[in-house]
Amino acid sequence: MKKVLAVAVLAASAVGSAMAAPLMGSVLNYQYYYPDSGTSYAGTPDVNSNFIVGPDAEFYTLTDAIGSMDVTADQVIVDFSHSGTFGPATFNGWVLTDIFSNIDRFASVTIDAATNMVGLDASRLSFTDDTIALNWQGLAFDADTRVVLNVSTSPFPVPEPGSLPLLGAALLGIAFIRRNA
Repeated sequence: MKKVLAVAVLAASAVGSAMAAPLMGSVLNYQYYYPDSGTSYAGTPDVNSNFIVGPDAEFYTLTDAIGSMDVTADQVIVDFSHSGTFGPATFNGWVLTDIFSNIDRFASVTIDAATNMVGLDASRLSFTDDTIALNWQGLAFDADTRVVLNVSTSPFPVPEPGSLPLLGAALLGIAFIRRNA
């Protein structure tokens, strides 16, 4: 009994740890788009690439060396290294994509209170089950600007198998036959 309890506790803590760090160890794709959401920007070497989420910053030369990006267990953090203003194009920003679908679906992405970029609001942020996009269009930044996004995930809903009602009907039929026999 003690062994069963110990195994259950270890399994629960492993699941809890995995849920507490939903992004850690996953492979994401970073794409920068400019001047619209259909045109990949070909600026700096790290602009369009895959990376593994780990303990250190993933990009130190984020798009034209404006700063760095660190994806943690449950946040995306961008620290700017100098001053500038993003152009007024239709879309001037990035998209992170879970390319192998090894993360539960993105359930919410919100702007953390630690964010100090003037004009950045939820209307510039969008997400789907496997992407997060941020449009910097027309926003200014300096070396003290920081953007922090909180990311939470949720398992994909498991659809009820279509055979379950059929199985139930079969069991009822067997019970009816046994009762009448």
